[in-house]
Amino acid sequence: MIFNHPYYKQLVELESYIRANLDGELTVEMLAKRMHLSAFHFHRVFKSLVGESVHEYVTRVRLEVAAMRLKFTEDKIQDIAFEVGYQNTETFIRAFNRNYQSTPRAFRKAQQQIVENRLEKIVRQKVVEQMVSTELKRLDPIRVAFLTHKGPYPTVGETWGQLMQGIPPLECGRLIGVPYSDPHTVAPDQVRYDACVEIRSTYSPPEHIQVKELVGGQFVQTVHHGVLEQIDDTYHLLYGLWLPNSRFELRNEPSMEVYLTDNRQTAPAEARTAIYLPIKTFK
Repeated sequence: MIFNHPYYKQLVELESYIRANLDGELTVEMLAKRMHLSAFHFHRVFKSLVGESVHEYVTRVRLEVAAMRLKFTEDKIQDIAFEVGYQNTETFIRAFNRNYQSTPRAFRKAQQQIVENRLEKIVRQKVVEQMVSTELKRLDPIRVAFLTHKGPYPTVGETWGQLMQGIPPLECGRLIGVPYSDPHTVAPDQVRYDACVEIRSTYSPPEHIQVKELVGGQFVQTVHHGVLEQIDDTYHLLYGLWLPNSRFELRNEPSMEVYLTDNRQTAPAEARTAIYLPIKTFK
């Protein structure tokens, strides 16, 4: 429509009238009178500004309203037909089929399945959002000094002790754990975990401590609150709830755990650990 045309406001009001009176008789003559035009001029003004004839417009609106009713209500098809201005169901079905290439019954079944699937997805997503709060992060590579721990996770503190004794406190940045093993699927003596501390590019640690770069890229981050012995619960939420309902898949890189609190000064129940899961957009 041309917004500054003198008939624009009248046509907007007329369209509102049509939608409010779909169950009535909406002839060209009657509608023309509402705009104080002859049927001849009204027909041409309407089509030039709206882009379709009065009959096409009224038919389309009637069927669009009917489609919405079919999709979102359980009203009888006969009742819907009458409410949008069709005097018998057969005429309505033929018109609906021409416009949507489907019978009203088949359309309702297909659309309500779409609605149901969408609602299930929304509910799942809300559950995920309530149970696990996440952020998408893009990280640069991180230079770290590290020691590799092999053996049960409960003994990893010994490896951390050796690492921290070998590096001056002023050279220590973030403390990062890189778990390579699932303790539920790997024998305790086969567990591998890297205890890492972020270091400056110019710092060289003692010879017995190795240096590497942790791979950057895209990650999903969440924060585990509480004792590390229960961090698997948070991993399960990420893998079992968030990931299947996201548009991402895993990269072939290990996750990272950034320890946000100092366990020497923080009660275990108050500890906070940021988990970074490496992801990429699903193809």
